[in-house]
Amino acid sequence: MVRKWMASRLAKAVVVIAGLVVVGLCLCPLLGARWVFLRATDMDINSGVLRHQVRVLTLPVAEEKEDSRLSREVRRLGIVTPETPLWKRTSESRLWRGIHVCHIYGGVLARATELVMSLELAETPDDERREVLQRFMTALQLADPQHAEQQARLIADEIAGRVFRGAQ
Repeated sequence: MVRKWMASRLAKAVVVIAGLVVVGLCLCPLLGARWVFLRATDMDINSGVLRHQVRVLTLPVAEEKEDSRLSREVRRLGIVTPETPLWKRTSESRLWRGIHVCHIYGGVLARATELVMSLELAETPDDERREVLQRFMTALQLADPQHAEQQARLIADEIAGRVFRGAQ
């Protein structure tokens, strides 16, 4: 009697484990869905601060904020920015097959970093840096992202031209 009972319990356990394995294998393709697992980076377009988030089943699991080169320079120069963050997605990646999606603000972030690096390379005085970055931050906050990215590219090209002419 005890052996029959143990055998039936063992059989039930095997069936349950096998069922979980089958369900797990069937759900594997869903791991690429953004609602299952998502690692995302957002930029506060008011200050340039970055926020990294991990979400599992749409629930936030981890969040970390990091200063970008832009936000450090904006804060160092004392540029006044709105206190309320306005988060815009720059990139996201998903678990399955390493899918990485770059959003339009990802290009803006890259151009902003390039702009700050150009200012550093040109050894631009703080007054001029403040003026340039205020102009860029205004474009970032008020205009569409493509316009802000274009502004950053134009300013960086202008600075690079000055550095190149000065080197000759």
